[in-house]
Amino acid sequence: MSDTSEPSQRSDAADAEIAPDAEGAATTDLSPREELDALHADTLAYMRGRVIAWLVRWAIGFAALGVLVWFRPDLAWLWRWAVAIAAVSLIVLLMSRAALQRRMRDADAAIAKAAREDGDAT
Repeated sequence: MSDTSEPSQRSDAADAEIAPDAEGAATTDLSPREELDALHADTLAYMRGRVIAWLVRWAIGFAALGVLVWFRPDLAWLWRWAVAIAAVSLIVLLMSRAALQRRMRDADAAIAKAAREDGDAT
């Protein structure tokens, strides 16, 4: 399911013109640090949308399950499975957020290290 309902929360730096270079690859006039900051803002908006979609999906699912159990009380055991599946899906969502943050932190450290080495070389 594609979540296109929420507009991107990109910073002004991320709105810079993207122009192809001589080889046809897209380049920007942003520094690596500004690009990483813009990417961070994008990922925050993306994850916020994913969590909202998770909440809506499970609210609808639990409501439907409630109606089903209301008419068929013998299916009350489905609540345990629904809660377990919802918990696992939330944990996976949060783990993906943590992995994304770790990769961005590593990229930030690599940019800082390259900047220090570049400063030492001059």
